[in-house]
Amino acid sequence: MELPCDTCSARAPALDAENRREWRLFNMASRQLRVGPKGVYGLDYGVIMDMAGAMRIEVNSSFLEKLNAFEAIVLEEKGKKDG
Repeated sequence: MELPCDTCSARAPALDAENRREWRLFNMASRQLRVGPKGVYGLDYGVIMDMAGAMRIEVNSSFLEKLNAFEAIVLEEKGKKDG
């Protein structure tokens, strides 16, 4: 069965096998937010690093770049919902 989004131009790219564990971590980490009086201002990196260690994900520059990009998306989406 072909879903309508299979041919959509806005369809998400296929997830590379090398990124699947990181994607699982980021999905779980989306609930690890830092919140202050003015709302959400970032992810709780300490908790995410602990989670990465438990999942045996190597924390290197590539991982940190992906985490930073993920954080930007989370904050943008959170801003749309709150604003």
